[in-house]
Amino acid sequence: MRLILILTTLLAFQSAASSEFDELKALADKGDADAQFYLGNVYLNGEGLQENVVEAVKWYRKAADQGYVKAQFNLAQAYFIGKGVPKNVAEAVKWYGKAAEQGDANAQYNLALCYNNGEGVPKNVAESVKWYRKAADQGVVQAQYSLGLMYTNGHGVPENAAESVKWYRKAADQGLAEAQYNLGVIYGSGEGVPKNVAESVKWYRKAADQGYADAQYNLGVIYGNGGGLSEGDTSAVKAFTFPETHISIEPPKELREMSQDFIDYKWRNGSVQWAFGNDTGATTIGIGLTQYDISEVALSELLNQYKESFSRMVPGIKWIESKVIELSGAEWLYLELQSNAIDADIHNIMLLTSYGKQQLVLNFNSTTGEFDKYQSGLRASIQSIEIDWEALRFDTTLVAAKEGDTQAQYELGVLYGVGKGTKKDYSNAYLWWLISARLGGEADLEFAAGLLEEKEIMKTKLLAVKCYESNYQECD
Repeated sequence: MRLILILTTLLAFQSAASSEFDELKALADKGDADAQFYLGNVYLNGEGLQENVVEAVKWYRKAADQGYVKAQFNLAQAYFIGKGVPKNVAEAVKWYGKAAEQGDANAQYNLALCYNNGEGVPKNVAESVKWYRKAADQGVVQAQYSLGLMYTNGHGVPENAAESVKWYRKAADQGLAEAQYNLGVIYGSGEGVPKNVAESVKWYRKAADQGYADAQYNLGVIYGNGGGLSEGDTSAVKAFTFPETHISIEPPKELREMSQDFIDYKWRNGSVQWAFGNDTGATTIGIGLTQYDISEVALSELLNQYKESFSRMVPGIKWIESKVIELSGAEWLYLELQSNAIDADIHNIMLLTSYGKQQLVLNFNSTTGEFDKYQSGLRASIQSIEIDWEALRFDTTLVAAKEGDTQAQYELGVLYGVGKGTKKDYSNAYLWWLISARLGGEADLEFAAGLLEEKEIMKTKLLAVKCYESNYQECD
């Protein structure tokens, strides 16, 4: 009775929890590998009943014996750390190997570690490199970094600076501080790549921002010697999508991406997050997102406010054009003006629009002496601006859904169902409609359930509970 009460409380959605668990157990008893694996998860995580690691391992083994790759990996993990079974690294290697042969990236990485360290298997560096590469090719960041180290040190492969940079960059682009630091060292020394202090600073900065002490120290040394304030990449940028946004632009071919340190130096108020500029930094494009919600403000009204403010505060202002324009599927405020600065006259074009709950500002800035040289490229860049509004709508809806907004949860289900702003995913549509219904909101449960198999419905109901009870932290 206690088990039924716990499960009923846990799975308080469309059907009784005891029934859901019994159905899952019945399928597992009949030898269904999917059900056996998910039942193992239920026991492992204590989803609606008391955690039972031994029982979890039992069901993982049954699914693993049928070749179920996720179960093979979980069984290997259990043996490796001794959870639910006595620790047995050799047995762990056996199951890692089975999962790795089926293409499981995490199993491939763990198998590489075992071969590299001689754990549970005789040490074999060549075999380690083989499995690191397979995992790295699938995007496992630690495998990419490890492969970079192998090429740096000539460990299991011939020493190859270009290959090490290639794999460090893949890991660094995923945010691994150690790889970012190593790229900083390599670009600073010019080993295997042309020496580039700005690029070195860029990668040191990324690692330092994550608290990597050696990167912070090296960055301090560079700043102390006066380095790091020059432009960034020495090659012209053809197109650029701003990280963690759905905004892209094609800068003029004469301009290059500027380093973060140049940005911090030129725009000390933090209004710009990305910038492009010429060799002198006198002509720039600065792009910034600010936490100013103008989504409910009429741009025509905002236009008058900006003109009044600028006319009062900017010395020697001469208005060239001020209007509301259509660009990339949205209305933008367009302000073009000239003004007097301390050491030069400035020609400025500013564009502004609403981006979700933020304000997006693009500032095209040049001296009047240089403007004629760059203006055709600057104006072409304006026309190249692209924003994926559907993807932005999905992102903002997801945020609202995870804040408990039932209307957003329903809309998120719709977006998943039709594939707008994200890949079509009926399971996720069903999940968010389950949660919306649980909270008294709108839901198309019958429609979504009709598109899923019985096992997927059961799995999604369990995940919906986990998502809701974790305060929307565990929804994948």
